[in-house]
Amino acid sequence: MARKGRRWGVLVSGIILGAGGMWLVGSYHLVRTTQRLMLVPRSTYSWTDSYVDVRGWDFRTWRQHPALVDALLRSGRRDLLPSPPAEPPRWRFPPPRTVVRPQQSR
Repeated sequence: MARKGRRWGVLVSGIILGAGGMWLVGSYHLVRTTQRLMLVPRSTYSWTDSYVDVRGWDFRTWRQHPALVDALLRSGRRDLLPSPPAEPPRWRFPPPRTVVRPQQSR
């Protein structure tokens, strides 16, 4: 009988530990920087970008993670974000198409 009670205790403890882990993952970003690991509070509950390694990220990569950028700005960690490029990228547009119309005879 005592063994059955112990099993229930282990089950309940596992459920509580799992729920706490899910809450932690949904409420914080775990960010790996060049100096350390840090927890950054999220602005909304989500499981995206739970762990991110930002050591080699460039400006384009940061633009693909707006929720993480927002969380870093709200927590005052602007120093982790790169500065935007000084010059906007030069877009290459195709040359305009020329339309050749046949001449009409008069």
